[in-house]
Amino acid sequence: MATLLGAVYLEQIARLTDVIERLANALEAASKTDCELRRLCTIPGIGPVMTGAVAAFAPDLDTFDSGRNFAAFLGLVPRQRSMGGKARLGALSKMGQTDIRRLLIVGAMSVICWVVRKGDSSRSLARCPHGTQAQDGRGRCVGE
Repeated sequence: MATLLGAVYLEQIARLTDVIERLANALEAASKTDCELRRLCTIPGIGPVMTGAVAAFAPDLDTFDSGRNFAAFLGLVPRQRSMGGKARLGALSKMGQTDIRRLLIVGAMSVICWVVRKGDSSRSLARCPHGTQAQDGRGRCVGE
C-alpha cells in the first residue's frame, strides 16, 4: 500500500514539474517580448517571475504618477499619524499588494547577498561611501 501511495505522489510531482516548467518558459518568453516587462528585467533582482507578478497583479504602470505612488500601492511607504498639522511617520504600513512586495524583498536580498559574496559589481544596489561592500539596514558596511 505504501509503495502504491508513493508511486501516486511521484506521478503528481512529475506532472506538477512539467506544468511549472511550461509556465516558467512562458513567463520568460513574455518577459523577452513585451517592452515594459523587458525594461523591468533590467533592474537588478527582478526577473521573469517578478515581471509576471507585476503584469498580473498591478494596474497599468502609467496610472501611477510617481514611484512613491507605486510604493504606496505595494505598502512600502510609512504609516502617517498626523495631528495638528505635524506629520509623524511610523513603520511601513504593509497594507498594499503583498505578493509583489514579497517578491521585491526577496529580489533585493538576493542582490545584496550576491554583492556581499562576489564583491564589487557594476549592478550593485548599495555601496558604502568608503568602499565597494554592501550596506546593511543600519548603514554599516557588510562583509568587512
